[in-house]
Amino acid sequence: MNDLITITAIEDEPRVLDTDLAEALGMAIPRRIRQNVIVANRDELESFGPLVCEAVKSRGQHFTAYYLNRQQALLVCILSKTERAKQVRAEVIRVFDAWQSGNLQPVQPALPNFTDPADAAIAWAEQYRARQAAEQEVARLEPAARVGEMACNRNYTLQRFIRTFPCVNTMQIKKDLMREGYLYRRDGTPVSP
Repeated sequence: MNDLITITAIEDEPRVLDTDLAEALGMAIPRRIRQNVIVANRDELESFGPLVCEAVKSRGQHFTAYYLNRQQALLVCILSKTERAKQVRAEVIRVFDAWQSGNLQPVQPALPNFTDPADAAIAWAEQYRARQAAEQEVARLEPAARVGEMACNRNYTLQRFIRTFPCVNTMQIKKDLMREGYLYRRDGTPVSP
C-alpha cells in the first residue's frame, strides 16, 4: 500500500493524487472517486483548503485530477467507506508525517518535453484548460465573496444585511436561520423558533 500513496509537492505543500488514493482504497474504477466523493463533497473538502486540480487527458477524454492535502485525503478516506479505509487512513498519516519530518522525498510532477512541439502544445493546452476551469470557479464564487465582503466589512446587523438584497423576505430568512440553528442573540444564546 505504501507504494500506492505517493506524495507530490505542489507549491511546497505535500499532496496526494486522487486516483492514487482511490487505488489504495481498493476502488474498482479509481477515477470515479472524483465525481462520487470529491465533487459530491467539494464544500466540505474545501473547508480544509483549496482543492488543487489539474486538467488531464486519458484515452481521448478530459478529466480534472485533484491533488489532496492531508486533511482532504483523510476526509476522502472517511467518506469513501471502503473495506481498506481504516488502513489507508493510517498510511496517509504515516506518509504525510514522513514527508514533514524529511524522511520522504516528494515526487515532482513530470515536465513535458518542451523540445518536442507536440508535447509543448499539449502541455500548453492542458494549462490553458486548467486556467479556464480556475477562472470559471472564480466567476462562480465571486457573488458569494462579494456578499461575504459586504457583510464583514460593513459590520451590518442581520436586519440591515438582509435588506441589501432586493425581493427578499426578511421574516422568512430569519425563520430559516432560526430553524437551522444559525441565529443567536447578542449574549450568545440561540434564538429558538
